[in-house]
Amino acid sequence: MVYWAMSQVDSAAVVVIRDGYVDGDDAAFGEVVDTALSSLMERPAAAVWATLSATHVQVPEFGDVSKSRMDLIADVKRRIRDEENRRRASGSVPSSNLHETRPGSVREQWARIATWLHERFPENSISGAEAESIEQAISATGQKWPAELVEFFELVDGDTSGPAFVAILPSYQFLTLDAMVEERAEMIQIWADVWSSRGLEVPPCAGEMSFTFAPAFVPFAGMDGNFLFVDTRPGELYGCVSEFDKSGSDERGPRWLSISAMLRDLADSLTQNKEFDECWQWSIEGAALQWDWSRANSVARDIRRALRSGRSW
Repeated sequence: MVYWAMSQVDSAAVVVIRDGYVDGDDAAFGEVVDTALSSLMERPAAAVWATLSATHVQVPEFGDVSKSRMDLIADVKRRIRDEENRRRASGSVPSSNLHETRPGSVREQWARIATWLHERFPENSISGAEAESIEQAISATGQKWPAELVEFFELVDGDTSGPAFVAILPSYQFLTLDAMVEERAEMIQIWADVWSSRGLEVPPCAGEMSFTFAPAFVPFAGMDGNFLFVDTRPGELYGCVSEFDKSGSDERGPRWLSISAMLRDLADSLTQNKEFDECWQWSIEGAALQWDWSRANSVARDIRRALRSGRSW
């Protein structure tokens, strides 16, 4: 099934979304166009954006009254494919996915999270790794770890243990050092076979999309073949946090400038009862911490960031 969304954005940057899932890209393009034509009858002045999976584009052709339905389907498809090809060809960072949160102190932000957890789940605990174990893990990866990554594992060596189910992160569990080393090696091997067969090379700078699991990726959280990792390639974004998806690899680009920036957003979400990553809302149900996700909120988040960055495609 393919996810599609039709978004309308007015002059006040209010995003209204209609979305769904259908079987196949062609059906998705048709849904976008039909939904847009219907919505424009109610909000004729609002700009139209189309989404296919994780790709968002503005479609100004909806302002042309001479366009037929089939013309508009072709326009939406062309703009989506052009954007997908542009990103793959350039390896450019999709800036709309990068949070603006500034780096700070890993220890300070983790203390906020740990205090919040202890107040609500006092029988659960979480601990860090020994310095010697961290040094061994660094050696095993063969990479230059940012100081924040070292400090993180000093504080957090795997998820919480105890009677309560506590999902500290949505979609991921914090990895132990041993699990990180093992799963990272497996992912590098799996993706290297595909990558090398195509005669491709990993881009040299942190934040550039690799479309493979590069040796410079050091994961610290993961689940079911998907990971949050620190990019240890050199460059301005050295130490940034990105997502690796087993289907789309690292195509979303960097998400946070560093681990401390991500932890700050997580601490703010927990302590201020607001969304994390602008689309995840936590709740405590039956003495368990869990997260609920809205795909529409995720699309709205990405579009708002694109508008703030001045990009409309």
